[in-house]
Formats: sequence, C-alpha cells, structure tokens
Amino acid sequence: MFWATSFTLVAFLGLAGMALDRSYINSNRVAVRNQLGSHINVLLAALEVTEDGKPVVSDRLIEPRLSAPGTELYALILGAGGKVLWQSASALGFSLDHHDPLPPGKEIFGQLGTGIDSPFAYSYGISWELDTDRSVEVTLVVIDASNDFLKTVRSYRQELAFWLGGAGFLLLVMQILCLQWGLRPLRKVMRELDRIEHAAQARIEGAYPEEIAQLSSRINLLIENDRKNLSRYRHTLGDLAHSLKTPLAIIRGMLEEHDAIDHDELGSLLDQMNHIVEYQLRRAASSTNTATRVALEVGRILKKLDQSLRKVYVDKSLTIRWEIAANARFYGNEGDLYELLGNVMDNAYKWSCSKLMYRVLTIPHGNSARGGLVIEIHDDGPGVSAEDQTQVLQRGARLDQGKHGYGIGLSVVCEILQRYRGEIDITDSELGGARVRIVLLGP
Repeated sequence: MFWATSFTLVAFLGLAGMALDRSYINSNRVAVRNQLGSHINVLLAALEVTEDGKPVVSDRLIEPRLSAPGTELYALILGAGGKVLWQSASALGFSLDHHDPLPPGKEIFGQLGTGIDSPFAYSYGISWELDTDRSVEVTLVVIDASNDFLKTVRSYRQELAFWLGGAGFLLLVMQILCLQWGLRPLRKVMRELDRIEHAAQARIEGAYPEEIAQLSSRINLLIENDRKNLSRYRHTLGDLAHSLKTPLAIIRGMLEEHDAIDHDELGSLLDQMNHIVEYQLRRAASSTNTATRVALEVGRILKKLDQSLRKVYVDKSLTIRWEIAANARFYGNEGDLYELLGNVMDNAYKWSCSKLMYRVLTIPHGNSARGGLVIEIHDDGPGVSAEDQTQVLQRGARLDQGKHGYGIGLSVVCEILQRYRGEIDITDSELGGARVRIVLLGP
C-alpha cells in the first residue's frame, strides 16, 4: 500500500510540476511578446522615411536601451531582400543571420533557436507611403538576446521544485501516519491472537472498527466453538464410559459366576452397548454453532424422515397431515436437524394411534439476519401430563418402561436446541395426544 500510493503521489506531483512549468513558460512567452510588441510600436512612432526611401529614427523617442550598446536589446529595419536599412546603437557588433522581410501587416514572434536560452525576435512588416504613387515596404525587427527569460524560468523551477518537493515529503509523512493509524487495529488484533495462541487470554476482547469487528466476532465464534467441541467431546466420553459401565459389570459378573452363559442375554447386552457407542459417536460428530451455516429445506427433511419411520413402524397405518410454510429454512448443520427432528418424530410414531400432524411456521426476521422457525409435531396418543412434561425432557427419563428406548432422545434434542438458541415445550395437541413445539430463533 505504501509503495503503491507513493508511486501514485510521485507520478501525480511530477505531472503537476510539468503542467505548471509549461504553463509558466507559455505565460512568460506571452509577456515577452507583448513587451517586444510595445517596442515595435515605439519604434514605429519614432520612424520617418526620407524621399529616397531611407528610414530615419529619432533617438529621443525610442527605448533607452536601444541607444546604448551591450543592453542585449536590438532593433533593426530591413528593406527588400532582407537588407539592413537601419539598426539601433545597441546592435553595433551584433550580427543577424539572414532574416526574410515580411509583407505589410504580417507579424512573426519566436525564438532564433531551439533552446530555451535562444534570443526572442518580433518582426512586423509595414508599407510606408512617400506620395500617392510611391511607397516603401520595410520590416521592423526587435530582438531580445538577454537571459532574463531563462533566469526567470530557472528561478521559478527551483521554487516549484522546492514547494512540490516539500508538499510531496509532507504528504508521504502524512501517508505513513495514516497507514500506521489505519492498520493499527490489525496489529492490535494480531497481538491479541498471539496472546490467545500462548493462552494469555481466552478471546479477542478489543473494540474494533466495523470492518475488523466482523472478522474478530467470527474468530471469537470459532474459538468458542472449538472450546465447546472440546468440552462436548470430553462430556461425551464421560457419558460413554458411564453408559457402558453397567453392561460391562453385568458381563463381568456372568463370566465370574462360571455358570452357563445366557447367550441371549449376552447378545442383548452387546446390542445395547453397540447402540450406546453408535449414539455417542453420532452425538460427538454433531456440529455446534459455526460462522457459516447452510440453508436447509425443513419440509424436505421432514418428509424424508417420515418415509423412513413408516418402514420402521410398518404395523401402523397413520394418516399424516402436513402444514409447512413454503419458505421454511433451517440454518445450520444437516446432521443436527436430522437428529433433532428424528428423535421427536420417532416418539410421535411410537405413541400415536392413527393420526399425525406436522406444522412448520416461520418467524419474521425482526432484528435477526435470518428468520426463525416454529416446528410442531402432533400425535393422537395418550399425551403427556403436566407433571411429566418437564421430567420427560431430562436425560434418561422414560414414562413407560415397556416401550423400547434409552430415555435420552429428548435430552439430545434439548442439547441441540441450546446450540441454536432454541427451546422446546410439550403440551396437549388438538389431535388429542401430545404436541411437541420447537422454536428456533434466527441466528
């Protein structure tokens, strides 16, 4: 950024200097032209032509510098063929290269060379009438061979270089200060990340501009998710060890009794252990809140899960009622949504008699970047009493020990909802059974 802006600044100042220099030279050339033009007018006013066609100039009327040698201001009067008919006293010893005469009324201004230090010459052609039948054509020439123009231009260039150079230097200093000030938040957040890496602080804590604040908030979210994942893995391993403790103790007891092993019971215990391991692995792999989320169509996943459950509960012929908003989207991990809906729908299938209803509504955006969802699953089963509605959401709780399961499905639902700013409640359904209502707020 520094070198790019410095190159741009130098290029801009260079072009500006060239433009100012060219403008100053042109304006000074106009000033020299006007000055020499005034000398031509004065010379013309002092000019007289004799009957024999010779020009006579009164020394009292012309510019004083034309009357003294060495002033580097010369005046000439040319006749036909460029012959010098008259020259000022200052032109003694001055040799003029061939100069073509001009027709009456024509004027030429320019330099007698290609360099900036070349003399300036102004020529003007006139016709002097001697009488009604005769006239003489002459060309008035004024030459400025001094170095005043060159000195003025050099002085201006030195002053221009000084001021432009000073302005460029100050702008470069200001640019460095602005870059230092503008990049200070990045250096600050780098120092905070270094402290986080060395465990000196837990998260990015500084207040930053809006552009960097978006980055720091996402970094904090990733850090928080990483810690949550670590805590969840540890918790899951503890749950896995705790869940396997009982069946392992039973198997150990069976082996220590030295009696005939009940293979059916052993197979049941192994199946139970396998289910526990699969569940805990699936739970450990479920995602937490992430900085980027995928929009999932809720209706499609509901119908896919319903088709799978119909095959599991093939002995039940249920009538399904669908009320799903067309724009219902879940922003998160697909596995979490399957785990969330699968546990609730499995309970609904397990307890229903003949009817189920799925209802999905959207919550207006409000201050959230995305809208929320309300998912309701109704069944016509025995329902859940008010006393048991809180208990059924606890880990390991089962209202009917005769039904297959481990009593941890709804507790998993609660854990997932905590990660998505959601909540669940169980009330009576309009179908006569239980209504499980899940609210997912916008992320």
